[in-house]
Amino acid sequence: MLLLAAACVAAAAVGLLCARPGAASDPAASAAAASDPEAFAVSDPAFSATASDPAVSDAASGDEPAGPSALLFDRTTADLGTISEDDAPVAVEFPFRNGGTSPVVVTQVRTTCGCTIPEYPREPIRPGAGGTIRVTFHPKGHPGALHRSVRVCTAEAAAGAETVLTLVGTVTPTSDPYPHFAHRMGALRLMQRQVKFGKVSAQRPSAVRIHVVNGGTRTLDLAVQGLPPTVTFRCEPAQLAPGEEGDLCFRIDPVDTMAKGDFSALVLLLGTGEPRPTECSIRLSATVF
Repeated sequence: MLLLAAACVAAAAVGLLCARPGAASDPAASAAAASDPEAFAVSDPAFSATASDPAVSDAASGDEPAGPSALLFDRTTADLGTISEDDAPVAVEFPFRNGGTSPVVVTQVRTTCGCTIPEYPREPIRPGAGGTIRVTFHPKGHPGALHRSVRVCTAEAAAGAETVLTLVGTVTPTSDPYPHFAHRMGALRLMQRQVKFGKVSAQRPSAVRIHVVNGGTRTLDLAVQGLPPTVTFRCEPAQLAPGEEGDLCFRIDPVDTMAKGDFSALVLLLGTGEPRPTECSIRLSATVF
């Protein structure tokens, strides 16, 4: 009897072990699990919403992600039409208002070229209030099709969000035959009107050349008035024919008795055809050691 009872207990245990793996395949069990949505959501991590999900966090908190700037511009493109390199700088304005519910601060206005200079308000713009971005374009040295971008960044906008303002138009080439010679002295055109010798000494003289062109209709014979004793001048070539380019050559030969430190002198260039001598000055400078 004892052996028979032990055998029945062992058989029952084996039956329980065999029945457990098949529980999931039991249709009744599967139907029961499917009818309990909460048990299904919790048991499957792929369908569980957690606070680490940014979208869920934003929805739960009620905060919306930052978007584009709240500044609403009357226009974002200004057509300058056709202008010349010789024209004065052109300024245009881009009015805007704050269409949001919080103050807006313009943190930066960036341009694609140094020829385009922006001005913008630094103080916060209240909701409903307005302002202006002013952009000045300098056409000198920029002939051809005009397309310049001005990027307006604000503090409340999402990272990388910005408003792009655009200048378009056409810049015709200058009528000046010598655009690289920016300085004028009568008929003479110069690339610069300063002579910087740098550091010099009795053992270390220095020479500087100023490239020039005769923009007039008659030959120029140039000379300099007011040269210091240690500085010499010559023009190469000695005379400049109309349209001819050359060099004004200055050389400083310091002597031991020359005062140490900064040296400066103002000389006048004669023979340019300029009736106002003060318009023909050239500044000489050096550091004597």
